[in-house]
Amino acid sequence: MRLLSEIIRNKYLLALAVFLGALFGASFLLPPTARALARFFAYMSLASNTIPLPATPVIIYAGREYPWLAVALLGAAATSLANLLDYEIFSSVFKTKLLRKIKESEHSQASIRAFSRVAFLALVAVNVVLFTWDLVRLVAIAAKYPRVKYVAATFTGRTVRYAVLAAAGEFFEPPLWAILVVAVLLAVPALVSWLRDRTRRKGEAQKEGPRG
Repeated sequence: MRLLSEIIRNKYLLALAVFLGALFGASFLLPPTARALARFFAYMSLASNTIPLPATPVIIYAGREYPWLAVALLGAAATSLANLLDYEIFSSVFKTKLLRKIKESEHSQASIRAFSRVAFLALVAVNVVLFTWDLVRLVAIAAKYPRVKYVAATFTGRTVRYAVLAAAGEFFEPPLWAILVVAVLLAVPALVSWLRDRTRRKGEAQKEGPRG
């Protein structure tokens, strides 16, 4: 409860919620193109590890409808906000007793030291590649990497990634069914991981048997 209360009272998360609510409300007063881009920005600002909304197919679809550069820059700026959302929430999580012990372990400290040598480039790289290695971002948060640099690395890497995806949408104009196939294919690894974890936990519970 204490962790949940800390997250709810986080000033950044409150400000983000108010901003996105205001943006979505104001979008009803905008002309069609501006309205769609405002809602696109709001959506991408929530697509994060904490709120796992699909981003790649949305970028491709937006690239079909709007200039690829505008999509890339807006999407990268929005994802920077989304990654900050993760930063704030996981920073709170790392304060819990169990996570603090894990963070302070020898292996974790070695990872943090290794990360610190190539921090910015590592964060840029993981924001460029399609299948992001989220462990790098978690290490950055555990290492209390400065938020300004964290956002700058996110924006730089995601601008490159989204430019490629949006340009593909603009120049190839893939049909909606093809974009949906991409969304499904990208969701499969996460689904398999979830099913594997669920099966493992179920097996462990059966081995322990009923207590009492």
